[in-house]
Amino acid sequence: MILVLLGTQDKPFERILKAVAKEKKKGYIKDRIIAQVGCTKFSCDNMEMFDFTSKEEIEKLIDKARIIITHAGVGTITECLSKDKKVIVVPRLKKYGEHTNDHQL
Repeated sequence: MILVLLGTQDKPFERILKAVAKEKKKGYIKDRIIAQVGCTKFSCDNMEMFDFTSKEEIEKLIDKARIIITHAGVGTITECLSKDKKVIVVPRLKKYGEHTNDHQL
């Protein structure tokens, strides 16, 4: 399973979801995809999505995931690496309205 984590930011991060959905549609991703999308409004039929859940539920999903694709939140990255997970980090960028600045770079 691939887990996509967008965190709790109040800004959308549709770019990462579009990229993952595109690769799934092309057949490059065979795994089941579960995405925590937060405040991002996105519709897609090839991944399971939810807005928010508890920290405990996120930890359980991380435990089950083969790969985590995430925004550049230090807590998420640290949690995933402490569990020896493969992590793909995509920074939120100001120019796309994904954050107020580019500190995630």
